Amino acid sequence: MAIHRWRVGVGSIVLALTGWLATAAYGGEWKKANSSEGDQPQSTSPSPAPPSQPVPPAPRGSGILSEHPPSHWDSPEIWEEPYPPGPIYGPGWGLACGGWYADFEALFWWRRGQDIPALVTTSDAGTPQANAGVLGLPTTTVLLGNHKITDANRTGGRVSVGTWFDPYQVNGAVVRFFSLKDDHASYRYSTDDYAILGRPFFNISTSAEDARLVGYPGISTGWVDVDARSDFAAGDVVLRMMLTQGNCWRLDLIGGYQTARIDESLRIRDELTSTDPGGNVPVGTRVAVEDYFGTRNQYHAGVVGAIWEYDRGTGALSVRASVGLGNMREEVTIRGQTTTTPPAGAATTVDSGFLTQPSNIGTYVQNEFAAVPELAIRARWYLSDHLAISAGYNFIYYSKVVRPGEQIDRVLNLTQVPGPIVGESRPAFSFQSGSLFLHGLTVGLHAEF
Repeated sequence: MAIHRWRVGVGSIVLALTGWLATAAYGGEWKKANSSEGDQPQSTSPSPAPPSQPVPPAPRGSGILSEHPPSHWDSPEIWEEPYPPGPIYGPGWGLACGGWYADFEALFWWRRGQDIPALVTTSDAGTPQANAGVLGLPTTTVLLGNHKITDANRTGGRVSVGTWFDPYQVNGAVVRFFSLKDDHASYRYSTDDYAILGRPFFNISTSAEDARLVGYPGISTGWVDVDARSDFAAGDVVLRMMLTQGNCWRLDLIGGYQTARIDESLRIRDELTSTDPGGNVPVGTRVAVEDYFGTRNQYHAGVVGAIWEYDRGTGALSVRASVGLGNMREEVTIRGQTTTTPPAGAATTVDSGFLTQPSNIGTYVQNEFAAVPELAIRARWYLSDHLAISAGYNFIYYSKVVRPGEQIDRVLNLTQVPGPIVGESRPAFSFQSGSLFLHGLTVGLHAEF
């Protein structure tokens, strides 16, 4: 009699218990009808058909699969008596549960990058100092900004471990953890390559576009560095329960808890050296400025979904669809620093940068409701009874996240340093929440033990 390799069964423990009680009741009637004790006549009527029992899984046996192995779920037959006790699956299979399985996968994923405003500009040779680096002029070129960064392919890994709570593989649990390699993007611009180098902004005092010049011929030389980092890790633990099954397929309901953490940062540094003998700053004075924008998103939620699996013996296909609903804790950290070092004398430092001023420096926290749908498709090809290779595709979407570049206010009131501020308090901070999606390919190994 062909039986299933997968441990499938009824949709719930209640139905399994009901079937067991019915079997026990039927067994008692069979003994009574065939007993030779006493003078009661033997029943000649046919016994009623036994109730359906969960179909226990069948091991593949040992060694490599045969050329035409039977399907795991192709048998319409059922067990007509309670599932036999004992470790019938070979090594590792026990009486209390239906076994373990694990997946080890390499991830090749892409993600939606973060938007940044224009951060570094240059101008054509001969541009007047008042117009140098200013946005909106035909002589100005944006070297960095007005586009997305940290959107390149990233590698990572995922480990999934599952177990069954019963020999029929009706109920079980799956734990997953995955992370992506730290994404690091760096950009450097120097007056060695661009004689005019500016950091553009909107000047609230003049109500017009302006630029802070890091480099200009005869005035100063210098450089601008922009460093962006992104780190992602997530995991979940879900219970799974079979809802229904058919010829070679099964459908499970899943539900549980999931979490994620998305850390990103954007650091902008520049340093200029005065070369103007007639300026207010002595020649050789160095001014170093740093702006830092960091974000942390911590996600905690409940998740519900389904897993559909189709297995034909030598290979299998699975689709996992779920949605998480819960809280996204969003945290933004803004800080800055300016250090001035004269050619003679001690350096002085103030706790403000260029895009980071007293009006927006600080740490800010808010909580938002977030929805996280996920789709995972995976195919497996079995190499032996307990080992398979896999390949698939994943898509995950986070509806609410904060990202560093989107927290920048490029409207500045430069009178607040050293102060007192005159006019509107800018730059200002307000939460700018967006979305994030990740998607890509997976390859790995599937093991059963």
